[in-house]
Amino acid sequence: MFASGELAHTLAETAAQQERLAKEVIMYDDPPFDGTLVTGVDVAYSRSEAVGCAVVVDLLGRQRVRIEKATRPCTAPYVPGFFQLREGPVVEEVLKSIDCDGPILINGNGVLHPRRLGLASYVGVKMDKQTIGVAKGLLVGQIGPRCGDVAYISDSGVTVGSALWLGNRKRPIFVSVGHRTALETALSVVRASSISGFPEPLLMAHRIAKSLAQDLE
Repeated sequence: MFASGELAHTLAETAAQQERLAKEVIMYDDPPFDGTLVTGVDVAYSRSEAVGCAVVVDLLGRQRVRIEKATRPCTAPYVPGFFQLREGPVVEEVLKSIDCDGPILINGNGVLHPRRLGLASYVGVKMDKQTIGVAKGLLVGQIGPRCGDVAYISDSGVTVGSALWLGNRKRPIFVSVGHRTALETALSVVRASSISGFPEPLLMAHRIAKSLAQDLE
């Protein structure tokens, strides 16, 4: 773990990096999504290890077609707005072997972030991947009026994401552009990959990562 002075310095450097990389985020479809493969990525923790899992799902049959796993030492604390320090290394590691076409759902924010570069955008820009941020909590912004299953989120007058109500969920999830994806496409992909109120690729990745982390205890 970081000493307090070292952590403050690291956070300052990371904030500057986020502001710089945010300028490289592509907020349109590149390429357009016309396939059926969607990947979900999540991370779970043992006492000292971060366990990442990526699950590629074919939406046509709701079948897992590939699973990748990675384990890295967990050396950074959880600090809101700086998720990349804690999960970035293991997410990048697990995605190195994923060469499937299609968007990647990451359990974290994209541009729905104070500096417009959450974990999903960070990974997308660093690895040049098509990513979408999916989060359970609202980090920044104001939720506008709900229309159907969606309400747009703005921050400083800019639309940075959406609250999305799926199935019978009373609470929304928060969807945002990660990289190389338009917001409306991100919403469509999340809807298409969800059955029980949350994207299935992310649920599968979460369950596998959690089980692996428990085995390390």
